[in-house]
Amino acid sequence: MTTITLFAVFACSSPALEAVASPAEETAPADESAPAEAPATLVSGTIEAPAELPTAAAVFVSLKNPAAPGPPIAAKKLPAGPFPMSFTLTEADRPMNNGPVPDALQLKATLDVDGNPMSKSPADLEAVVQTKRGTTELSVTLAPR
Repeated sequence: MTTITLFAVFACSSPALEAVASPAEETAPADESAPAEAPATLVSGTIEAPAELPTAAAVFVSLKNPAAPGPPIAAKKLPAGPFPMSFTLTEADRPMNNGPVPDALQLKATLDVDGNPMSKSPADLEAVVQTKRGTTELSVTLAPR
């Protein structure tokens, strides 16, 4: 047992073994300081609201293809204010990659009183506008349905 222990100590302190790279060192990226690429912006802008607002739980912003029915291309839940508030929808906000994003888009912003995007309340405020992929500085104004 003593011989094995001495051999293990000798092997671990051997300069020849220190020169061999571990598997983790071999697979490490060459430049970890490079910034990650930001997801492409689909649409960004500002949401305006009337002075008198209902107490709301959230703002939902979504993009749909106006020429095809189906789920949103991208969607995001934001806190309910303060207004005016900025928004940005990017490739990272796509719930599923259901093909390429079309050039023509329909943006819907909803100030939702219960925080559930599936329910509809008469107190919710909404805006629906037609826009194009890559639009920045889009101004959207919420109004009663």
